[in-house]
Amino acid sequence: MRVWSSEHVFRHPWDTVVKAAMRKYPNPMNPCVVGVDVLERSVDARGRLHSHRLLSTEWGLPGLVKAILGTSRTLTYIRERSIVDPVGKKMELCSTNITLTNLVLVSERLVYTPHPEDPGMTVLTQEAVITVKGISLGSYLESLMANMISSNAKKGREALEWVIGHLNLELEGWQPLPAAGREAPPPLALRFPAPRTQDTGWAASQRPGLDVHALRMCQRGHSCLLPVCPGTLRRGTLERGRICYIWANWLPFLFFFWWKGFFV
Repeated sequence: MRVWSSEHVFRHPWDTVVKAAMRKYPNPMNPCVVGVDVLERSVDARGRLHSHRLLSTEWGLPGLVKAILGTSRTLTYIRERSIVDPVGKKMELCSTNITLTNLVLVSERLVYTPHPEDPGMTVLTQEAVITVKGISLGSYLESLMANMISSNAKKGREALEWVIGHLNLELEGWQPLPAAGREAPPPLALRFPAPRTQDTGWAASQRPGLDVHALRMCQRGHSCLLPVCPGTLRRGTLERGRICYIWANWLPFLFFFWWKGFFV
């Protein structure tokens, strides 16, 4: 068993740091966390917020460690329980892995409290207990995993600073997300200008079954069987659209006449 601990001071108030901790994932500093699911959340009689979450992580263990552990599995699940006391200004978070527990057990505890001398700062106390079970070179693996936890803890602190920066931008009104009461922008999608009034009546939002392959073919100058050629809308003219419309309507009849032998 190996115990790792650290202490860090954030130059931000406790409320801000706790908000960032609750919104920590996803972030670019911890890409190993690939999923977060809230299993339970409640408020007790003392006004404390209890949260139970499931984290999906990619440990990214070195090949040597995988060989020693005798497994190639890197996706692990972590159970996380947290208690936020807004009156006592304390947040306690405990997490442990629920995957590969027969080989490795990592229990981690984080406590966020205001700085005793400066209420504008926050103290983070972090502790982890690593236990490798029934494997040779267990002490070596515990030391290696302690180094990994130390590195990830540094990235986690950087992630909190990153989230706090975004929170400050939101407070200043320069947030990337829409403000309250403002409609969110539509998702990215293929968009085409609306046709002119002399078009056949097929509005851009009314074209059913728009085929991306047909669109690419049309923009490359090939024949298009769409009712209104998207290339026409892109170029701002309607002549090619009329030609495509005629071919789309008359081609089945021409094929029928040819099959019946009307054309020799």
